[in-house]
Amino acid sequence: MRRHAALAVLLACALVPRLATLRSAVAGEPPPHGETDERVFTTLVGQVRAHPLHYTLRGTPILRQLDAQNYDKPIFFHPPAFVFLCAALNRIGIPLRLVPVLLDLATIACLYLLTLRLYGEREALWAAGLLALCPITWFVSQHIWIDSMLVFAVTLALLAARAATPWREPRSPSPSSARRQPCLLSQR
Repeated sequence: MRRHAALAVLLACALVPRLATLRSAVAGEPPPHGETDERVFTTLVGQVRAHPLHYTLRGTPILRQLDAQNYDKPIFFHPPAFVFLCAALNRIGIPLRLVPVLLDLATIACLYLLTLRLYGEREALWAAGLLALCPITWFVSQHIWIDSMLVFAVTLALLAARAATPWREPRSPSPSSARRQPCLLSQR
């Protein structure tokens, strides 16, 4: 546990500014999370919470504001994992606006663990710190978009691939021994 204390501090520091996503509407400004895609995902989460098989915008008020050719489908066209995760977390009391923040923090932790396995603790803290400061992931975590789930899923898949790959030290520094190592997930 002591080994990962720096990661815990980093995650806590990364969480604090991301909590701005929980802000309330300010007079004269557009409401937070009022962007069209966010309203679509919010509606889908509500639909799925009411009935798990209602992964559609049909019959919802938001459909009148959207292009029916793209959105009036029996099943919504994006992969459903994000919506179902949001619905499940929202059902246990986690605010919908906080889900992308939690996914962003989970991505930082996964990157730390992946880099720790590949290179070491110093490099893992640097990688996690750089991702925590990345303005793009910070921005995306402030919106109810599928993007945070996508980045998390890719990082988790890389971590799982590295964990599932047996590590063998090369017997000699010959070029043939390099072929035994996974090329994408190799260690220095």
